[in-house]
Amino acid sequence: MCNLYCLADWGEQLHEQVKNLTEEEKSQIRAEFEETVDHVIELAPRILPGVEITRPESDDRYELVDGELKPKVSQKFKYSITQLRLLTAINDWCEQQQIGRVLPEWGVLLQRSGNDWVPVPDLTYVSYQRLSPEWDEDAPCPVLPELVIEIISPGQSFGELTEKAEDYLSAGIDRIWVVDPQAQSVTVFRKDGRFETLRNNQFINDSLLPELELRVADLFSKPEQGGQ
Repeated sequence: MCNLYCLADWGEQLHEQVKNLTEEEKSQIRAEFEETVDHVIELAPRILPGVEITRPESDDRYELVDGELKPKVSQKFKYSITQLRLLTAINDWCEQQQIGRVLPEWGVLLQRSGNDWVPVPDLTYVSYQRLSPEWDEDAPCPVLPELVIEIISPGQSFGELTEKAEDYLSAGIDRIWVVDPQAQSVTVFRKDGRFETLRNNQFINDSLLPELELRVADLFSKPEQGGQ
């Protein structure tokens, strides 16, 4: 008996990040993600037949890597605010363009070295060409997304995320952004093997997200304080 897979508790993250939510809205978010966990527990035996699944006893977040559960690091302020800014910018673009969707902490069903791999990227973008806007299942991403974004957490190294980016590319994902809140940089890895690191006033101009321009410095600037 094992704990195979648990989606990130996004509701708890939003509780910390978005202070203007009502208690009722926060409770609704948490309830929805409890239902998602139940669905994944039901789905997992179809991915790995013969494995008995139980609900995790803790709130830790896990990824399935080479048949083993590996917990994701508990996040802190700089990570969370960077994730929120990226999510807001890309989601606003998605709503304007109506050509794709972006979600945080959404598991993706992949293969790595012939083994099942279920990473949970910090952000995942998939176009409507690959996943119809009518798709509405409470499940991990069933197709290869065009873009995943990983944010370096305290205790992680750029080298670790570089290796993970290579695994994503080998699995067929087109683009990976590795975001470093400490170095205040974004490194873009492409399927053809090229990569570039952007800093300060440089813009992230990605052909996967036409007309979206993100200035790197804006991702890491200190939050404005009210009344100033």
